[in-house]
Amino acid sequence: MRRAALALAMVGATPAHALWAKQGEAAGAALDGSVRSFGLISRDADLDTGASLHRLRLTLDGWVGQHLSWQVAGEGVVQVGQTVAPALAPATALRLIDLGGAHAGDDYALRPDLDRAYAGAKLGSVELRAGRQAIGHGSARALPSGDIFAPFPGFALDTEYKRGVDAGRVIVTLGPLSEVEALAVARQDDAARGLFLARARTQVWGVDVSGFAGSTYREATLALDLQGDLGGAGWYVDALDRPSLGFAGVRATAGASYRFDVDVTLTGEAHLDGGGATSRSGYAAAAERLGAAEGESFLRARGYGALLADYPLTPLLTVGLGWFQNLVDGSVLLSPALRWDVGQETVIDLGALWALGDEDAEFRDAVIVHGDLRVYF
Repeated sequence: MRRAALALAMVGATPAHALWAKQGEAAGAALDGSVRSFGLISRDADLDTGASLHRLRLTLDGWVGQHLSWQVAGEGVVQVGQTVAPALAPATALRLIDLGGAHAGDDYALRPDLDRAYAGAKLGSVELRAGRQAIGHGSARALPSGDIFAPFPGFALDTEYKRGVDAGRVIVTLGPLSEVEALAVARQDDAARGLFLARARTQVWGVDVSGFAGSTYREATLALDLQGDLGGAGWYVDALDRPSLGFAGVRATAGASYRFDVDVTLTGEAHLDGGGATSRSGYAAAAERLGAAEGESFLRARGYGALLADYPLTPLLTVGLGWFQNLVDGSVLLSPALRWDVGQETVIDLGALWALGDEDAEFRDAVIVHGDLRVYF
């Protein structure tokens, strides 16, 4: 986040609607959805701005017989105001065509998006899936390294729905904890620069092991993810390498998470990006490297640390704090948050992004205060 901005939210939502479902002996379908109203006010040294976003998302799931299934999900976002970058999931080029597009005026925008459209077939231990779908990889919570499938930035305000990418997948289950997969992910305007990978996961001596190998953007690519438990703490290592790029092709995150007897959960991460800048003067060039240009990495420096904490004040009310530290220029991004589960179908989130750094720092002095109301039906 080159310039963090500050934001407070005015929230509202549409009334919830009833869930629709129809099921027969040979086929069935179900429709559900959600509405989200989000407001923010941002302030930095140059400008005070505000914005609100209102999203309606509908998801239709269906099945035919015991082996075929499908899902279609679309959303429409109405944006009023300009400062919305931290509030929206980043766009992705990992789609053959853009079925949404934006319609913008002087101070508003309408952003429709067909975010899911896939069909799947399961035949014994083999599953086939083709179309627009969400794909994930890697265990890092705040500073991802191995997730190259339209990941979220660590400071994202809305991580509810990961962007769908256009892919074909063949997944073979080998056992309760093991599977192998072949997948191809399209890239808009240049299919040959897509992702063509073989993935596998298993468990070895109590450690979950997963990884992939293949070609991404015409570069040989390897990734490895390890997860385990030690002394009651969960630990993980999430790494990716493009060997032809040398050290610039390496990204790695190591982290651990522990829940104390007082119900406080702490998660710490250290992140290395071999292509990141080693001084402030290199930030512009770091923004042009492969990982940044393709939406895999959203930060600019060589190294970062992160600390996340959360504590349930009540079963329905949780407070949290995130600390992101740039290890090159010393700037800090803080993200206090409060989540209130009002009911099974309603959630209220309040929080802020508070950047502490001088004018040339990555996290330049700024604040975003935001509020978010979500209703599910």
